[in-house]
Amino acid sequence: MNTLLETEVQVEHKALYRKYRPNDFSGLVGQAHVRTTLENAIAKGAVSHAYLFTGPRGTGKTSTAKLFAKALNCENPNGCNPCGVCYSCSNDSTDIIEIDAASNNSVDDVRQLKENIILTPMHGKNKIYIVDEVHMYTTQAFNALLKILEEPPAHARFVLATTEVHKIPATILSRCQRFDFRRISTKEIVDRLKYVLKEEGRAAEDTALNLIAQVSAGGMRDALSLLDQALSRKTELSETVTLNDVLELTGAVDVRVIGQLISLIANNQIEASLSHFNKCFESGKEPKFFIEEMMIYLRDILIFKRLGPEATLKKANTDENFPNIAASVQEDKVYIYLNELQETLSNSKFHHDIQLLMEMTIIRMVHGEKASLQAQIDELRSMIINGNISNSPKLASEQTAPIKANGNDEVRIENTEVTNLQEQPNDFTNAENNNQSIFETSNVDLTLLQPSTDILPSNEESNPEPQMDEGFVEVNDPLQFIEMAREAEANGTDWAKELPPENENYTMESSSPEEDPNTEWPMPQLNDDLVPPETDNESMILSFEEEVVQNTSNIILSEKEQEVLGVLQTANIEYRDAFNKVKESIINELDSLNLSSKRVFSEFTTKAVNEKTVILVHEHKIQVKLIEKAVHRNKITEAFENVYKDMNYIAITQEEWLTVVAAYKEANPQQGK
Repeated sequence: MNTLLETEVQVEHKALYRKYRPNDFSGLVGQAHVRTTLENAIAKGAVSHAYLFTGPRGTGKTSTAKLFAKALNCENPNGCNPCGVCYSCSNDSTDIIEIDAASNNSVDDVRQLKENIILTPMHGKNKIYIVDEVHMYTTQAFNALLKILEEPPAHARFVLATTEVHKIPATILSRCQRFDFRRISTKEIVDRLKYVLKEEGRAAEDTALNLIAQVSAGGMRDALSLLDQALSRKTELSETVTLNDVLELTGAVDVRVIGQLISLIANNQIEASLSHFNKCFESGKEPKFFIEEMMIYLRDILIFKRLGPEATLKKANTDENFPNIAASVQEDKVYIYLNELQETLSNSKFHHDIQLLMEMTIIRMVHGEKASLQAQIDELRSMIINGNISNSPKLASEQTAPIKANGNDEVRIENTEVTNLQEQPNDFTNAENNNQSIFETSNVDLTLLQPSTDILPSNEESNPEPQMDEGFVEVNDPLQFIEMAREAEANGTDWAKELPPENENYTMESSSPEEDPNTEWPMPQLNDDLVPPETDNESMILSFEEEVVQNTSNIILSEKEQEVLGVLQTANIEYRDAFNKVKESIINELDSLNLSSKRVFSEFTTKAVNEKTVILVHEHKIQVKLIEKAVHRNKITEAFENVYKDMNYIAITQEEWLTVVAAYKEANPQQGK
């Protein structure tokens, strides 16, 4: 008897996503723009003959199609909603035909449809065909379907559903009203899950429901399936679904564990950080999922730092220690951590030992090598502005790379070695001898120094006044020199005559710079008592000028520009044309993934494409930095993979692109023409 009863219970059980499929338009969650349009079309009698529903899986495309079909044929409609009682509202209606294009995708199947469509409906007013996964049709099948859509019978209605709209021919798209279904928000999914639990008489922790909503990634069907699975773990109906239940089901990482790891990294506890990660890894957590969880947690920290309690958090809302962790992590470190994790995520595809790769990433995050480099750049900038560069112990003891401006108010250190003047006879930087400043050949931001020659102020103590040749004037403050040179160039006057005649050790040759790119800027004049015994003034100046010409004549590329140059070497017009053909589909895909990423991506121009990488160019540097954020990079690369294929992209400014093109032409003179 008990066995028979258990059998009946098993037969009667129905999956939650089927049991709670919406029966009216008010139950359609997260697609208000679709619901409003379809309701108005039904109310006004302005129903089209063909509709196309597209969007991610589990967002309600098929449910909406069935609901719409029932509403069109309902004998006793309740406003725009079907009554749910009549024959047309039942699942046995012969006037609503569902076709699975994944298994019936041949031209013969469409021909059969063409033969049957001329038959009038048996009970309802319309004969409605719901074609699911329509992108699976062959080219010949699409051609046959096109003829039907061009001249359909008056009683025929089509609802096409697909997750890959880019595979639909444009001729089909132009004959359908298109509706893009969006990913459902976490809050809407949680509210729906609470409604289902209330109807089922079951209970679950809020943290468990939040995790289900996050893992389902905007899909209501996935969320209901996970909830159904979690409820099945409990032997008693009164038992509550906990966070640990969902963690075990999904293999997700507890957000509190992520927060603890980030806190250890921010506090430079390298041994504890590695031990903490290895415990998670050995417990069977998926490394890729672990990295993505860390990036989302860091995103929450950034948003929380900006918006405070009003921030919308994706992961950290279930971590009670989150406010303290967010306060302990500096904002600039968050960007560094995100870059490191994004690089690790990309490299994980080609690395067999993910644990080792992640351990090395944690070590770099703790050591903060990139942060240290940025700190050095900021320190150098400050020293240049304040005129204290000659007194810096770092510059006195280390080989320092020249500073190069990229035209976007960013100073970077190039990987080129500069001669240490301390090694020269009669050390020019030795304060005990002459307290002179260092001459460097660098291209520093124009707001700080002249483009070709960096002349730094000397210390307060100076040598006796040197003898100056005719045609030379003295320079005191480099910033004043730059300002006067700019004003004189704008006025067309001789800038050298405007310089203040104050006594300093270094002098500048008075000359008016021309627009001719071959015109040299004035070179520093050395005093007789500063010239090494084995040289003279003329040979020293010539040597210095030759070094300047050599350093400025070659194009120096940053690491990023070198990477772009490598892509340009293997790019061709066929790759770019193929990418541009699907670019609009990528933008449409981003519309469903992330509207912010869509807006950012749409503003970029595609300049070059090879087999694996796309070069995106924008004139503003802030947009380049914006598109490189992890949240946008994840969504854009996901759109690439969904619409086209697995590809990466490099975003650069227009100025950087011109620099790369110039380097490409110099290296490839024949192709450059």
